[in-house]
Amino acid sequence: MTISGDDLAALFDRFSLAGVPGNGTGAQDRYLTFWAELHQLFKLLIDDETRQRAVTLGEIQRSRDKVISAAKAQFDRDLQEQVDTLKNSWWEEKERLEAKHDRQKIKLSELKQELKDVRQELKSSITTMADERKHWMSVNEHLRCLNQDLRQRIAEMARELGTRSATRAERYKRLTDGKWWAEDDLPLTDLDPLSRGEQLLIDHLQALDYPTEISRYNPIVIALRRMLGDPSQLEKVPEQNSTSYLDPKTYSMLRGPATVGHKLATVFQTHTEPFLFGYAPDLAISHRDSKQQNASTIHCVVEVKPHSTDKFDNDMCGQVYDYLMATVQAQPSRRFVVAILTSIILNVVFLYDASTGITTIYRPCSFADLIRYIRGVVLQQAGYAPPPSPFAADLGVPQQRLGQGRHTAVASFTVQEALQKELHSRADAPPGEFSTGLPTKARRHKQTRVVCHSSRISMTPEVMAVKRVVTDTWPVRLASSGATFDPATDDYTRVSDEINILLEVNRLGCHDNLPIILYHTIDYQELATTPVGRPVPNDLPMFEIRGVVLDVLDALVWLHSKNIVHRDVRWHNIVCIGTSSSECGVRGVLIDLGEAVDITDRSREHLFRGGYICCPLRLMQRQNQALDATHPRCDMYHPEPSDDLVAWLLLVKI
Repeated sequence: MTISGDDLAALFDRFSLAGVPGNGTGAQDRYLTFWAELHQLFKLLIDDETRQRAVTLGEIQRSRDKVISAAKAQFDRDLQEQVDTLKNSWWEEKERLEAKHDRQKIKLSELKQELKDVRQELKSSITTMADERKHWMSVNEHLRCLNQDLRQRIAEMARELGTRSATRAERYKRLTDGKWWAEDDLPLTDLDPLSRGEQLLIDHLQALDYPTEISRYNPIVIALRRMLGDPSQLEKVPEQNSTSYLDPKTYSMLRGPATVGHKLATVFQTHTEPFLFGYAPDLAISHRDSKQQNASTIHCVVEVKPHSTDKFDNDMCGQVYDYLMATVQAQPSRRFVVAILTSIILNVVFLYDASTGITTIYRPCSFADLIRYIRGVVLQQAGYAPPPSPFAADLGVPQQRLGQGRHTAVASFTVQEALQKELHSRADAPPGEFSTGLPTKARRHKQTRVVCHSSRISMTPEVMAVKRVVTDTWPVRLASSGATFDPATDDYTRVSDEINILLEVNRLGCHDNLPIILYHTIDYQELATTPVGRPVPNDLPMFEIRGVVLDVLDALVWLHSKNIVHRDVRWHNIVCIGTSSSECGVRGVLIDLGEAVDITDRSREHLFRGGYICCPLRLMQRQNQALDATHPRCDMYHPEPSDDLVAWLLLVKI
């Protein structure tokens, strides 16, 4: 019996349902039905075809299950590999992101710390700038008030010194009626007392009988020299018919060795020498190295009055006050200036303080206390000494002080014979005595100089103008024989630029209306030029002034043709030489080439250090932008020849 596949499947379904509990009426019926169906199944399986179909169906099912199992296993393996790959990629990405996050976190922390530091620094800078601004505002206000007071004081001094219509008594009364003076006792605390011999010398000086006022000068000078350590014995016994005559025994009793162990000062008798701007004080106590009276080297001046004077009147005090102010004018960098009014019995000290403008008049004191004050204060304490002389001693004594600035001093000297010989010697001749340094007793070192030869020096100059850098030592510290100056590596020396320009001008031939350099020191601290002229006088005839101005124009045109700009053309830097009666007449010379520059390199900027009278217009226009931080410096510029010509036109207008 052959059955179909559908019949076989239905039979299996019924067989399977027959064994399911709950499909029959009872357990026995279910049992009978199960076995009946099972029996029918076995009967069907007896047939080969049926059995073969059952077997084939099982193989197909098993193959299907095998294929399904293999596919499932392969799928599970692929899925696991993908899962593992994704897991690994995820962990790697996670680690990378975590590392990146950590780096960004560290960087952010560093940036936060830097920002915090910058904020703190900025806050500190703002606080500091605010404090500095307050400080400088207060300083500026103080300087403004001080400047106003000093201007007022200078105006008063100018009226006192310049207005000769007012008598010295009136000038002194104007001082004591104002607020610029004080009265005090002479400060003698901690000053050494005089020895018994010095006290006896003063007693003897006071006991002398002086027939005239002039006869008192020599004894006082002798006594002062002994007590100040000055061994000079210059005072001779006057002739009997002289107004300064005294008994020769008086001189022999006063003379003797110095009462101090070393020289403190040099004492000069100057009542016949108007060395102090036309004034001639009776005595001058000067620096110990001074060789003659000079307004720039005095410690104090002394005015001597008759022995019988019991009170100094306004005229006497006004005379000493004039001397005091003249000394202030001669020594502008000195703080304390002293002048003395004495009759030996009566002694008054005048003290001017440059920092306050106050003149202190000390109450009368004894001559012994006056000597103690001079020795312990005027000659010892800081601020009382005259400013140092910048010139070497082997140049000799200056004929005239031509100027004293903040950094340089200028004076005229006689051209010494040693320099004259070297100027007229061959350029390749070995250095002479002047180049190697003239020997002096007061100095162990010698000043080494470089003598410059010029074709313009046809006649030997008699006078030269020496410019020297101002130093704070006394005497001037000279350069040693091995000292040199290299403009490429060494610092600016205040006159080194002028020396280099003058050497270049000398090499190019030099114009007749420009100075000639005679020598310079190897340390570039000093130079000498010729000719030495005089300032252009106000009363010079107009045709001669026109000639001076044209001479200056010729010098400028020559400089510009050599690519040199003067940059400081003003009347202060023009001198005239010759006279109306001389063969060449009055001739103008343009001096002071300290600001002159070579403009061959047009791209180089230069610093302007001059004043408004010769300041280029383009620099003045920058003044309004000077406070703008984005604007370049208003004092750096490219010099042009037209700048000199504009300044020259201002000369003509002025």
